[in-house]
Formats: sequence, structure tokens, C-alpha cells
Amino acid sequence: RQAAAFSIPDARVNVIQWEDRCLSVPVVCLQCEDAPCLNVCPTKAISQNAETGAKEVDADACIGCQMCVMVCPTGSIRIDRYTGKAVKCDLCGGDPECVKVCAPDALLYEDVSRATQRRSWDAAERIRAAIQESAAPIPSGLKKLGGGD
Repeated sequence: RQAAAFSIPDARVNVIQWEDRCLSVPVVCLQCEDAPCLNVCPTKAISQNAETGAKEVDADACIGCQMCVMVCPTGSIRIDRYTGKAVKCDLCGGDPECVKVCAPDALLYEDVSRATQRRSWDAAERIRAAIQESAAPIPSGLKKLGGGD
């Protein structure tokens, strides 16, 4: 919904693939309760939507300093290649398009309590740690799709 046409480099969902392991992991903004991106922004261009809870970027206020990119724990914020401004998932106003079009139903949008969100965060951290600790060298098989260079 955010761009005029679908483009992998412009996607707000990053999919990390390890082809040698047949593993794909969608990496999305977790809309952190104590959002580092919101707290670090020198122009207060990132704010929380009162209705959806999404952390949203005001492109007019963003100066493209990349501070939010540097502190994002999931790497879900990037600088738009055309505008030079920060972009991230804003939950499409509470009705995320990515969930609607995801063919394998790998994405799910639920309005969850903060406790459930913390459990999800902890589970994601355990998965990330397990992948990093595995025997096969991840960087050699890493293929990043979307949201990056």
C-alpha cells in the first residue's frame, strides 16, 4: 500500500533466506513498546499512532540522519532510495497489505497484549540465537530479499 508498485528493494518486510538450509524468515518491525527509533530521533519524526500503536515516520520532519536505522533491533527501518527519508512498517493503518498478499500465510497480524508481544520478542531472539550458533556458516548462504541494497 505504501508504494505505487511492488518492488523488493522498497518492501517494508525483509525476507532473509538461507538456501542451503531451505529456511526463510520474514523480518518485520515489532512496533517495540519502548521503541529505540522513536526515542533516538532528533527531530521527533517518529511517533506512535494512538489507534494502531504503530510507530510512524513523518517524512516531512525526517532529516534522513539514519539514527533510527542504527538503533532498530530488528533492522526493519531503512532509508528510502528516492527520498532519503526513513521508512518502516506502519501497519497500513491497522490493515497490513503484506498479510493479505502473503501466499504461504507466513505473516499474521494480531492485536496482541504487551505481555504477548514480549513473549514473541523473546521467542524471536531465541530463534535468532539458535540460527547464529548453528554449525553451518550463515554468511556464505545468506541471501537477503527486500528492504535493502
